[in-house]
Amino acid sequence: MRVLMLGNSLTIAHGLPEHLAELLSAEVVVHARGGARLAEQLNPKTKLGTRTTEALAEEHWDYVILQEMSNGPVTHRARFLESAAGLCQLVREHGATPVLYATWPYAEGSAKLEALGLSFAQMREGLYAAYHEAAEANHALVADVGEAFCTSDETHALWARDGVHPTHAGTRLAAQVLAQTIQADWKRRVPILVTCGTGTICSTIVMARLKEHCRDLGLIDRVSFSCCAACDIAEHVEGKAFVVAVVELPPDLGVPVVSGNTLLYRADADALERFDAQLAVSLRGSIR
Repeated sequence: MRVLMLGNSLTIAHGLPEHLAELLSAEVVVHARGGARLAEQLNPKTKLGTRTTEALAEEHWDYVILQEMSNGPVTHRARFLESAAGLCQLVREHGATPVLYATWPYAEGSAKLEALGLSFAQMREGLYAAYHEAAEANHALVADVGEAFCTSDETHALWARDGVHPTHAGTRLAAQVLAQTIQADWKRRVPILVTCGTGTICSTIVMARLKEHCRDLGLIDRVSFSCCAACDIAEHVEGKAFVVAVVELPPDLGVPVVSGNTLLYRADADALERFDAQLAVSLRGSIR
């Protein structure tokens, strides 16, 4: 699994990406800058926007986590919703699933909260409503980290002294909620393994074509893809619904194998038809 995190200091505080990578057993990459808004991530004229748009276009991602500037969804709601919509569309166009990292209100009684002219309850409700509106409008997952902060038995230990950033305990809680959100979605998908001689170039090409095909079918949120080298197939095949192979494989793998040789060169109709047939069987099995 590969995860891209887009955000600011709330995304990188106390090693959040590393905590998340450990919980998910995944590769987690971060594009963040202190004070950054999602609009910057979407704008290819900025350094951060250039990195993000290029990474989405050129690399394989399973999930992309979006975190807005801490008070942005409340103080500039329309701008937040517009930026979230643009990024969610871009993320889905490249075959990944957007995850909204819904953050917490400023600590009750803090100078930062007082400066906004809002009560703790007002900021909490505003953040929750804005993130959930964005998630519903864009068919995105939402990780309710802010609600976890507000309902925790250890609320006093989650905010740093500035009333904005998390403590180490707050970061651990954020990682747990993000991981649980992603894991719940990942487990309901049909897992497909793509394999070639080295597990890199050829399988990546085939996987990209299959993800595009699944997106065209409206099934991209129902499947998950991973790849490996053919020599390592025995270590990776367990739990997979079926295998798409670019090379010859042993006959006793215990799961169906679909040939993907011709997908290296084009979106071959016969190969896609075989893939569709096996996927239909696997989807029926997952519903049971």
